[in-house]
Amino acid sequence: MMNRFTWTGLLALSLLGCSDDPHTDTRTWMEQTKANVKPAIEVIPKSKKFDPFTYQLQDQIDPFNAVKLSRVLDAKAGKRNAPNQDRRREPLEAFPLDQLRMVGTIRNGKLTYALVEADKSLYQLKVGNYLGQNYGMVVAITETEMKIKETIQDQAGEWIERENSLVLQEATQEAKK
Repeated sequence: MMNRFTWTGLLALSLLGCSDDPHTDTRTWMEQTKANVKPAIEVIPKSKKFDPFTYQLQDQIDPFNAVKLSRVLDAKAGKRNAPNQDRRREPLEAFPLDQLRMVGTIRNGKLTYALVEADKSLYQLKVGNYLGQNYGMVVAITETEMKIKETIQDQAGEWIERENSLVLQEATQEAKK
């Protein structure tokens, strides 16, 4: 009960299956090429000997101390906290800060001077002058206070800066006499 078209289609398909492969030449060429070509295998170079790094704490900077690390980086960049010890010392650097008294201010135009008493003598200081035995430098002067930046060495020998100040003091009864 198959109709005539079905039989014709089956016959055509069976004839196609019996025909030669049109790609036979290509397959033959590929097989010959595979047989003649040898793959190039690169030799893996021998690995270099690994020498482990031994961390010696006494020779290195503590990588977890941010303060010391920043000082070392600043020193490498040319910023050092060490005071200039070659400069000429000023008279008030012979006295510790607790022996100095700020007794007033004087204004000359835009420049303000602090009046400081030491050993019964009066001195005029401006911003940039030095005083005290810890390389103290005057950084600001107001009517009631003189701010000082001191440079001292800590236990490790590192130079650190600290802020200090002298506050205006009123004359005592003994000084008035």
